[in-house]
Amino acid sequence: MSSTEVSAEAIAKAARSSFEASQFIPASERATALEAIARHLATRKHEILFANSEDLKVNRFSMLLWQLINTHSISGSSKRSRGRTNV
Repeated sequence: MSSTEVSAEAIAKAARSSFEASQFIPASERATALEAIARHLATRKHEILFANSEDLKVNRFSMLLWQLINTHSISGSSKRSRGRTNV
């Protein structure tokens, strides 16, 4: 399991725990809190979207690099083993 998957799992568990705890708060207070969160996210929308696009770029680059390394190591090792003899 990658560190990203572990992190996502931890976030999901924390979100579930927070949701369950929020059920003890009156509905009007929950609504006020959610509205405050929504306003805060809206003020940072461009920053969040930019960070997400940067994450996607890094992920795409990492995947391409992994594919190049994986392809090279497989084809490179098979070419070397076929062309050499032990002396």
